[in-house]
Amino acid sequence: MKEFANLFIVSFIGGLSAAIVSHIFFIISDKISRNKKIFDDLYAEMESIILKCVELSYMVWGAKGGDKIHEEQELVCQIHDISTILSFLGSKGAKAELRIAPAYANFRRSISGDDFDVKGRAPNPAKVVEIRSNAIAFRVALRDVQYEANRLLW
Repeated sequence: MKEFANLFIVSFIGGLSAAIVSHIFFIISDKISRNKKIFDDLYAEMESIILKCVELSYMVWGAKGGDKIHEEQELVCQIHDISTILSFLGSKGAKAELRIAPAYANFRRSISGDDFDVKGRAPNPAKVVEIRSNAIAFRVALRDVQYEANRLLW
């Protein structure tokens, strides 16, 4: 009977410790998954903003300067949104700034460079090709950082 009691106590303590350890691993795994989802959602949102910027640039650069004031302002707002998200990612230790910053700078310069907001500027549809090229390079840089971040988490 004494052996049965010892066996029961050891089994009970072993099962309890296994449950505690598995619960702790579940909590850690869940936290990592939630953090990963937050960053993945931010990267997806940034990609949709980039696509919207390209769409707006068609309208802005395809028209005479000053004719599409609302679209110009919307484009500037979208660029600021991207800056804000990049700043957040950099502050949270995503180590993304060095890899994304050059692609973002090229994208931003291609959209707002030259005589972007000058009234009476001649339409320049060829500028859209440069913007699309830089947008693709920027999206690839984002995907590269996202892949690296996800690889390090698991």
